[in-house]
Amino acid sequence: MADVRQYLAEFLGDPNVIEMPRWFWKPILHGIRSRPAKSAQLYREIWTDAGSPLIVYTYNLTKKSSHFTS
Repeated sequence: MADVRQYLAEFLGDPNVIEMPRWFWKPILHGIRSRPAKSAQLYREIWTDAGSPLIVYTYNLTKKSSHFTS
């Protein structure tokens, strides 16, 4: 769960992701305690043996559609 908490802090701390003033957003971000546990559970439900669904599906789509650009 520490990995999820670290990831969320990094991702949600990016000013390109959250377009709010940092002085407003930082207390909210660091006050989040239940989100990492909920996120970890949701990731466990969708994760595949091959890894991240986004990476797996993107790779498969790229591989299958590569013959259109060749």
